Amino acid sequence: MTNVVLELGQGPDDRPPDADLELAARGAVWAAFMNTGQSCASVERVYVAEEIAAEFARRVVEFTAGLRVGNPTDPDVDVGPMENLASSRWSRNMSGRPAKGAEILCGGRG
Repeated sequence: MTNVVLELGQGPDDRPPDADLELAARGAVWAAFMNTGQSCASVERVYVAEEIAAEFARRVVEFTAGLRVGNPTDPDVDVGPMENLASSRWSRNMSGRPAKGAEILCGGRG
């Protein structure tokens, strides 16, 4: 018998039409930015029911814009630095090339 740990990458999250939007948006932001978004368990995409998508996106942008970036040892900071220069470059490159049809609503500046 062999013990195995599978690294399955960052997964999606989903929000049905009856989701509590406040809780859903806060949860999505937390899941995306925990450990500066550099966790295999962090969320990189969210599937949202069409009828709540606009309001969900508005709230996610609002909560994301309110995150405080800085020294992770400061208790008033929400998001610390990228783990290494390669990760930082990859992230900046991706934010400069949004996916087809995507729109950057918050951040995205180097």
